[in-house]
Parts: sequence; structure tokens; C-alpha cells
Amino acid sequence: MATRLSQAERRGQTQRGLLAAARKVFGERGYGAATLDQIAAEAGMTRGALYYNFPAGKEDLFLALLDARVEQRADSIRASFAAPGGTLETAQQARAAADDAFAAVRPNREWRLLTFELALHAARDGAFAQRYAEREDTIRQAIEEVVRARVEQFGAQPPLSPRDLATGLNALGNGLALDALTDDNAVSDGLFGRLVGFLVRGIFAAAEDQQTNGRTR
Repeated sequence: MATRLSQAERRGQTQRGLLAAARKVFGERGYGAATLDQIAAEAGMTRGALYYNFPAGKEDLFLALLDARVEQRADSIRASFAAPGGTLETAQQARAAADDAFAAVRPNREWRLLTFELALHAARDGAFAQRYAEREDTIRQAIEEVVRARVEQFGAQPPLSPRDLATGLNALGNGLALDALTDDNAVSDGLFGRLVGFLVRGIFAAAEDQQTNGRTR
């Protein structure tokens, strides 16, 4: 006898089907050109079922897809720095984490296009901007947590705050991803990791210099 699904299980199944359909339609047509009718048809459901599960339509669908993606990236960042280490090890971990992140994003051109398309949409729509910014901040918070933990470990104050460093590193990755969209040859393999490694080593070297100067005064 087949097991009967609960109402919550059926709704979860419906939402997963709609998200899979949205991912495909968004990837093929872009966020602006995709329609709710196309997404519902791809999922084999009605438009009413789509609105019941995602009341804000395309915005809710995309943000649900983005939620899963940013949480995965944030978990990956934290895992990359799970092992303790000095400044050299931290720079190496940062480089490896940056390379892994860029390698995961680079092959998925459709998703990168959607990400920048949604950033433009957020820039024009204040209400959506707040919801979009909350997702982007998940990545910055993960980087900030790692930096703050290492700062406390080393007992030195870097010339940039953990928050500013997290913002800059995230923006650097976004900028390289944008360059690679228009010219894939513009961003060489491993460039993001090398840049991040240099930045992290430089920042912590400056912090160590400040600490040394403070002791010699």
C-alpha cells in the first residue's frame, strides 16, 4: 500500500516542483522574460497553485532559489576555515575557498546572468532591494565571522574591519564574475584565489606590524 503524504509533505513536493521549473525557465529565458504561465506549465501545475505557494510570484521563486544557493556558499566558507592556522595558513585557506567558490559559479552562466539581472531589478525596486540585500548579506556575514575569529586568534587589529574586508572580498568576486560574463578569457583560472590570498596576507601582515610597533614604543 502506498504511503499517503501529509498536507505539509504534499506542499513541500509542490514547492520543489515549482522551484525546479522556475530554475529551468529562468535559465532559458531570463528573469524579465520568464512568465508565471511558463513556469506553471513547466511544473505541470496551475497558476493558482504557483501563487498559493509563492504569493509574490517570480520574486518569491527566485529568492527561494537564491536562499539555498547562498546558504550552501556560506557553509562552504565556514568549512574552509574550520582548521586553525597562522597567517600563512589563513591566506592559503582563503585562496582555496575563493578558487572553490569561483569554480562552482563560473560554469553556470545562466545563474550568473540571473544574479546580475536581479541586482538591477533590486536597484530599481526599493521593496525588493531589501529582500535581495538580506540574501547577499548571508555571504558577507560568513566571511566576516571567519575574519573576526582569526583576528581574535592573532590578537591584532587589522587596518580594515572584518565587515569592510568581507564586503570588499565579496565585491571582488562579483566583479570578476561580471567580467567573465562578457569575456570569459578576461579572468584567468585561479585569479580570484590569488588576489584573495595576496589581500589576506597583506592585511594580516599590516596587523602584525601594528602589533610589533605597539610593543616597541
